[in-house]
Amino acid sequence: MGQLGKRYGAVEENQEMKALKDGESDALNIKTQLVIDSCVSIVYLFGACSIGIMGSMMNTSSVHRIVSDASWQQRIRITMLLGSMEGVGTLLSVVVIGFAGRHSMSTVAPVIMNSLSTIFAPLVLAVFYGEHLGRGFHMAMTCLVLGIILASGASPKEFGKSAEIGPGIVIAMGSFFVASLWSCGTLGTRYIMTDVPADLKVPWSSVSYAFSVMPMLLSPIVTIIANIFSKEASIRKIKEVASHRCKVAIFCGMLSGTGGLAFTVALAQSGAAKATLVGLSQGIYNISCVFLFKIIYKEELTRSQVLGILIMLAGIVALSASESD
Repeated sequence: MGQLGKRYGAVEENQEMKALKDGESDALNIKTQLVIDSCVSIVYLFGACSIGIMGSMMNTSSVHRIVSDASWQQRIRITMLLGSMEGVGTLLSVVVIGFAGRHSMSTVAPVIMNSLSTIFAPLVLAVFYGEHLGRGFHMAMTCLVLGIILASGASPKEFGKSAEIGPGIVIAMGSFFVASLWSCGTLGTRYIMTDVPADLKVPWSSVSYAFSVMPMLLSPIVTIIANIFSKEASIRKIKEVASHRCKVAIFCGMLSGTGGLAFTVALAQSGAAKATLVGLSQGIYNISCVFLFKIIYKEELTRSQVLGILIMLAGIVALSASESD
């Protein structure tokens, strides 16, 4: 739902590939689109943050004890720093998904992003926590890289040969940076949720999640300030788009925040989760994204894109095999 909110918020109905390709007047300029993407990111993150705040309010008796804890205070600083880096990734993900939507590749982009996260998240945790990555991980990496090449190497047929490579490569490169920045957030979640007092696991999760999402708002706010006063930015267009699309984005952000909080609680309840399990949770998004975007936007996929998505899903299955190594 989070990816759907980003796609809906960043792309208007008249911003299809044909409009951009033919240079029609309704195609937004870069600065205007960047401000819109930043607004979508802010309301999306605000929705996610509100879930953590509401969760904290349900455990008010424990909040003061948590924020007064010396260990939590020390770790939350690092977690918030990592969260600010993840915020850059969230803004970039809106930009990439918006770009993909305007090139009728919405179905492919989230799968590539989350598949790369499937690789980066366990790899980063393995480096910092010394966890063993079994043969299943290496097989998964091979499948995911091959799947990404196939999925991003071809565009829908109607755009012609000149567009077959460009958009896919841009999406793949953007997704690479998104996944690498998202892995900072995964590392921060793991860091803050290690060795949590047994009687504070749930409230600790809610408070920590809310604090970790707050710094993610920094990058879209700075982006808006840097571009909103530009002569190239259309305030009228920004208000027009943001007013009716941000409502869906904030709702999807709340749903995504619920999932993020549930993941944080799961880490607290299970202790130090294995890196492969964290990566697997990232990869599960792929299945739902494919069906959701395919049903809603009815995008046509080439055979190579379908094959690439199937290979990436096979890589996720291979990742789970590393648990038995």
